[in-house]
Amino acid sequence: MEKFRKKGPKIKIIEEVALHNYESAKLDNGLPIYSISSGTQDIIKIELVFESGRPFEIKKVVSKACNSQIKEGCFSLNSKQISDKIDFFGATLKTSENLDTCSLSLFCLGKHFDNLLPILHEIVTSPLFPEDELRKYGKNNAERLKIELVKNDVIAYRNLTEHIFSKDHPYGYNSEIQDYLSLEREDLVNHYEKNYGFNNCYIFLSGKVTDEHVKKCNEYFGNSFKSANPKEVVPLIQDSLPQKIHLASDKEFQTALKIGRKLFKRDHPDYAGMYFLNAILGGYFGSRLMSNIREDKGFTYNIYSEIDVMKHDGVFMIGTEVSDDFVSQTLAEIEKEIDILKSELIDKDEMMMVRNYLLGRILNFVDGPFNTASLLKSIVLSKVELDYFDNLIHTIRNISALELQALANKYLDFDKMWTISVGKKI
Repeated sequence: MEKFRKKGPKIKIIEEVALHNYESAKLDNGLPIYSISSGTQDIIKIELVFESGRPFEIKKVVSKACNSQIKEGCFSLNSKQISDKIDFFGATLKTSENLDTCSLSLFCLGKHFDNLLPILHEIVTSPLFPEDELRKYGKNNAERLKIELVKNDVIAYRNLTEHIFSKDHPYGYNSEIQDYLSLEREDLVNHYEKNYGFNNCYIFLSGKVTDEHVKKCNEYFGNSFKSANPKEVVPLIQDSLPQKIHLASDKEFQTALKIGRKLFKRDHPDYAGMYFLNAILGGYFGSRLMSNIREDKGFTYNIYSEIDVMKHDGVFMIGTEVSDDFVSQTLAEIEKEIDILKSELIDKDEMMMVRNYLLGRILNFVDGPFNTASLLKSIVLSKVELDYFDNLIHTIRNISALELQALANKYLDFDKMWTISVGKKI
């Protein structure tokens, strides 16, 4: 057996990656509903997504607060009663918020769907936003933010996004402690009235979905659901000359580094290629930044690069935390790895390894109905064509080293990126 331990398993090429079949329809009022029926367990997830994030705010942090508080009391049930009823049926109710959207998700056994949908409907259509729950929410989030603001990594990220987008942009402003403490019930009610309605909503059903589940959704959300009047405001970004900024901090032992630039949305023709290039640079454990700066130099425990896409824009970012003594060397090595991508073609073995890594990662995205629904949601909400997924797979399979080099020269200019460091005085 000893001789076989020196041989790794055979690498198998992933032949097929596909988005599972899904169905789309519109309820009686025009509300779009997407359903994915698969799996062996009698479990259903229903998610209602509202385009009600930061671009729709008239007061900072109100979108997050409104969505979080929507489940804390409705016309006939208070917060505890809602929680007790959800628990009684062994279900889970969650809220989630990002920069562009807010959502409510209910997980339950299929046999309890009919019992729980009326509760979900009342939560969404007649929230009360109790004052006492809002006060607790404001205080808890203010305390949580106070803790976050002593972390160098958090400070660096907040400064990077503020400089890329500006402090007045919905993607660039930073929440402050007073923002949470100054929230009033009227703020939440106004945001809710303007943004929560059938004409600003998407429903995603996944699990062992039947036609009856879809009909039940139409019964509750296809008729007795008010309309909204959302107004999205996204200011034009005035590009400024990137700078290298150091912020002195003695709160932690390491210096946090964030390097980045504004990029583009998911529908940009270069997105798929940059998705591949980002993986090579710093998008997985075997990436060049990890291999060099962690494994070879030992400067850090973790370093990464990522592309963060929003509805209206995107960001490319490199992040790490290093000892104060290694800041300049780390920055030099990051710049060196970028220069290599711009000047040298990636070899075939690395190309093949990253192709298989990305295809395997995407296989996880379509593993099971809930993951597939999450992927479908990101495609739908990004307003890209539904062949986007097939085009992404095609690019991963076929992009050349020469095309990646061209993308590196087009987008990875180190001198055109913001560099934010937070740590010991220099």
